[in-house]
Amino acid sequence: MSTSTDEPKAFSVQNVFYCDSSISKVLTVDWIRGNSNRVFHNPGSMALSSSMAKKFFNTDDVVGQSIMFNSNAGPHTYLITGVFADIPPNSHLKIDYLLSNEVLVKMIFQQISRYILFQRICLVLFILPLF
Repeated sequence: MSTSTDEPKAFSVQNVFYCDSSISKVLTVDWIRGNSNRVFHNPGSMALSSSMAKKFFNTDDVVGQSIMFNSNAGPHTYLITGVFADIPPNSHLKIDYLLSNEVLVKMIFQQISRYILFQRICLVLFILPLF
């Protein structure tokens, strides 16, 4: 993961969840910056906990900054549209990042497309020598 500050930084991250604006109907999230109705309005938007914002940017006033996540599906850049208060430590959910689920769907389709393309290439490679 890297941030949109002047000097790129790389971090390993955990506690990443994909969701949409209905997250506040299921989970109580105290918003410090942004609000649940607008945070996940656009694909590629995300929110992060106050402690993660301070870790990466030294402030929780980070709305408008971007973060790039590198995953098995490739790099994806997210626009920070909200910051939420840290989830209490006695919660069974450990959430540091909330990412728009529209990107998750896109990543799944990319992986499926790569798999299908790989299968077709293998099929051609195995069939061609028979002719």
